[in-house]
Amino acid sequence: MQTHRSSEDSVSSELEGSTSSHASTIFTPSVRLFLSFLLFGTLIAMQFSVVVTAANDLVRDRAPIGSILFAYTLPSVLVRTLVPFIRFPELRSSPNKLLSRLFRRENRGKDDADKFYSSTTASTNSMTVEHGGSLYSSADSLTAHVNYPLRLTICILSSFFGLQLLAWADYTGIRLLGIAMASLSSNLGDMSFLQLCSHYPSTAFGGYTTGSGCAALVGAFIYTFSTSTLHFSPSGTISAIGIFPVVILLTYALLLPDPRCTSVRQALPTSSRRSSTAEESISSLPTLSKLRIARPLFWRYMAPLALIMLLENTVVQGVLPTLLFPLPFPNSSDHGLLNKVFHHTRDFYPVYVTVYQFSIFIGRSSISFFRPPGTAILCLLQAIILTLQVAESLSMSSNLPNTLYGPPAVLCAVAAMGLCGGFAFSETYWRVRNGVLPKGVWKELGRARGGYHLLGGSGEEDEEGERAMREFLLSAVAPPDTVAVLVASVVGMRVQGGLCAVQVAGGRMLCRHMGDSLCYYKYNVFYLNVIGLRKLKVLLKPD
Repeated sequence: MQTHRSSEDSVSSELEGSTSSHASTIFTPSVRLFLSFLLFGTLIAMQFSVVVTAANDLVRDRAPIGSILFAYTLPSVLVRTLVPFIRFPELRSSPNKLLSRLFRRENRGKDDADKFYSSTTASTNSMTVEHGGSLYSSADSLTAHVNYPLRLTICILSSFFGLQLLAWADYTGIRLLGIAMASLSSNLGDMSFLQLCSHYPSTAFGGYTTGSGCAALVGAFIYTFSTSTLHFSPSGTISAIGIFPVVILLTYALLLPDPRCTSVRQALPTSSRRSSTAEESISSLPTLSKLRIARPLFWRYMAPLALIMLLENTVVQGVLPTLLFPLPFPNSSDHGLLNKVFHHTRDFYPVYVTVYQFSIFIGRSSISFFRPPGTAILCLLQAIILTLQVAESLSMSSNLPNTLYGPPAVLCAVAAMGLCGGFAFSETYWRVRNGVLPKGVWKELGRARGGYHLLGGSGEEDEEGERAMREFLLSAVAPPDTVAVLVASVVGMRVQGGLCAVQVAGGRMLCRHMGDSLCYYKYNVFYLNVIGLRKLKVLLKPD
């Protein structure tokens, strides 16, 4: 009996060992890295959709649209423009020490590095020795310039309490405060995770862009399932979603590999080589010096992305609301499918936005597979799409059923526009993270440090300095594109009004009848995705 039991124990231990070995083979540091940033991008970007839905369900009848947009947009602009350039005091108090102990990245990073190092080839080992560096560093390289644990804690607390205020508060002003807090969380988190990508291989950036691209669609599915299938109340759904950001903190603490294990191929420099940057980090420079460092990136990175966002959002918010067609479509093989999707005139815009969001997801995810076209080509394509969609809207200045090119082409143009936007986002940030930085960046850094000249990218600048520079620049390129989206919302209102006036003058009244709904819906991306998914779901039903 004892022999039989011991044999069973040995078999059980072998099975457990093989299972754990198989699990460790599947959840390699690279897989964990991609999954971590996929969750980061999805959960952070999804907050915008949740906030707008909450405004639709809980604040719409109590506050004007302008106040809702202001409550979300103001923190967005402030975070994107101030956080990268303002010098904040260092936090060395007990809460910061408590966060460091909570995450315990040092010991776990060493364990990850041991596992990863044991699976690397001899060539990688020689590369590490060649750099003269160890796999481990006494300093925590992940928080040398940006305190990520503190930032993420602020994001989680701001999101949780903001969504709880939005869900349960009775006073409208308190609910607007909740919207502002959720906006702070979403924008600070998005900026922080883009900066965090600078510490990891390209897998991290691909995972984050994929997650942020699919966030609106995932949010639409969760909200639809919760309210339609589970019959949760809007307040209960919003309150429950407020717990989701905790997953971000757990992912950062438990799932995300330490950069010292995932960047073995680019071994961290030794303390002697770190001294020139670690002791005098970019975050400690004055605001004016930071602005000068970021200035060489304006025409190469910031301006093209801002222009693409301006053109794209002008189409979404100003032109698409006017591209409405009389229903039903004539019975034909071409229009039979359209009649299944569009039953009311108000169905057009939600479907447009859903196709647009899905295309953004494809465009942002593409960076994991291939390099998209340059931003100059994408700007030209967006300008062409804007021109064609405006021409289509102007061709509706009569009650004639035929327009310039009709609904199928409109949907194709919307899909192309979303792809261009996704391509532009991923291509711009990929170049900042991986491309050769302009020499002017390093000249301005040297000038800010009293003439100490650093030649980035030439082999004379240490790796940690280059990484710190890219970490800073990944946050510095965001303000122009955020301001462009804000400007597009104002321009879009004027464009919509002008195009609708032309259509009404020609006797086509569809846009006038939809004016009140579209004036709100065009800002409600999440709600539009919910409606759009329900409409497109018809295509999956058998006749």
